[in-house]
Amino acid sequence: MKRIVAGLAVAAGAALVAPVPVHAAAKVDPVKALREQFEGGKGVEVASLTKMAIPGGPSTTVRESGVIEFGGSAPVASDLTSERSYNSAYLGKLNKDQRERAEAERGPVRTISVNSASYVSRAPYPDELPVGKSWVRYEEVPGRSGLVDVLEPATLKALVSAASSNRDGVIKGTITTAKLAAASPSARRQFGRGGSAKIAYTVWLDASGLVERVVAAASPSRYDVTYEARFRSWGHSVSIFAPSQNDVVRRSAFDNGGLDQMTLNVEGVN
Repeated sequence: MKRIVAGLAVAAGAALVAPVPVHAAAKVDPVKALREQFEGGKGVEVASLTKMAIPGGPSTTVRESGVIEFGGSAPVASDLTSERSYNSAYLGKLNKDQRERAEAERGPVRTISVNSASYVSRAPYPDELPVGKSWVRYEEVPGRSGLVDVLEPATLKALVSAASSNRDGVIKGTITTAKLAAASPSARRQFGRGGSAKIAYTVWLDASGLVERVVAAASPSRYDVTYEARFRSWGHSVSIFAPSQNDVVRRSAFDNGGLDQMTLNVEGVN
């Protein structure tokens, strides 16, 4: 597995415990319902939790919450806040420097992704943001977190097709990472070509067919991965903008083992 998690807020915890109603069985097409949400200036709120753990051993948990903005055919921007936590078994295996890094990376950290770039509210460890700067710009957009990206129509279609049960607004099934990667661009970025590891999943839909909640679990190696996300306020107005260039420093300014003051002084941010 290449990457399970990208960069998640404490508020997500409360959102993850709310009960989700089961709806009577009006037959709905969740992929069609999702595509109908793709309209510029609209979006959805999301709260998620991802946990990676060796059974009985070290574990790390990432909580994330924020908003996703849609374009005409796909999500186009996001504004998400994340926070990491570690159990004592994880921290106990780290040396002093590693523990300091883990503590520094707990967060919360905010990431704005828009226009093929991402802006992160902290400097790469062990550097600090220079005076007058609040964001570090990365020339890439990380994939959305989680084992299954139900905001991607190809992923959602694959989950519906592989389901062993689909009734009363609840879709359940298992799918191999290879089968999901064959159908889903986001899965290929995460798993490569995939393999025989299986992802077990349950998706809850609202009465109109939109995803309210997803839970997924897999054991791709000697560790277990669990993912849960909740979605609400589908179709509400969302407008995400890049931070002011006056508040931004490029990631390249931190190359060569520390903040390159000359790069910071001469390199503008577009």
